[in-house]
Amino acid sequence: MGNRAEGSDVWLQTQSRLSKLLVHDFKNPISALSTNLSYLYRTLPDLSEDRHSGMNDSMITELRGAVADSILAAEMLLRFSENLQQIARLENKEQVEINEVIVDEFIRAAVKRCAGSAESAGVRLEMKEPIVQTVCLWQQRYAELVLDNLIMCAIRHSPKDAPVIVGAVEDPQGVRISVHDQGYPIAEGLVDGLFTRDGQAEAKNQPGSRYGRGLGLYAVGLAVGALNGRTEVETSDKDTRIAVILPTR
Repeated sequence: MGNRAEGSDVWLQTQSRLSKLLVHDFKNPISALSTNLSYLYRTLPDLSEDRHSGMNDSMITELRGAVADSILAAEMLLRFSENLQQIARLENKEQVEINEVIVDEFIRAAVKRCAGSAESAGVRLEMKEPIVQTVCLWQQRYAELVLDNLIMCAIRHSPKDAPVIVGAVEDPQGVRISVHDQGYPIAEGLVDGLFTRDGQAEAKNQPGSRYGRGLGLYAVGLAVGALNGRTEVETSDKDTRIAVILPTR
């Protein structure tokens, strides 16, 4: 039994090292692509004034849409690489630095990080005021992983011009952070396994599954476990709300 456990630990450590190398090689070109696409998007409005370009307003609109979709795809690839690296750390039970986190500032920073993706997707990303000022001691990298993935999942599945609302309130067990969207509901029977490896693998085999692709929610499940928290899901034909309850320490 000891040899088997030791072998498993060695395998997880090797997986973690390989994941970090893969992410490093993958992240640099995708970051450059995302930066260049964002620059192109910012310069596009000038084209509508340049009639020598031969592009009318309709063509400009279509081009802006194509570039916005490309930016969102590049950001999803960056999120995928980050999830891959953090999943390796979490499965290897690596501890990361514990920081003093003010919930209000933590939420605002996450919304700011995801604002570009929301704009590219044509989604309104909003904060529900007021946000609590509770001070927590969290493994901040894992807490950020949780919230960023929940926001990105909501953005990805929201209809255009619909709001994605992020809020936080005090809870008897700590702090309740929620992300609310008006996208398609989560398929019946998938809620219980939403944040597990097996649940996500099963979701891939079901057509029309809202969360049938990506590593985001599996990473959320691992990170919430590392933070000694829990998840709650409410879904209907009109909206979906996912909340995480994290202890303050």
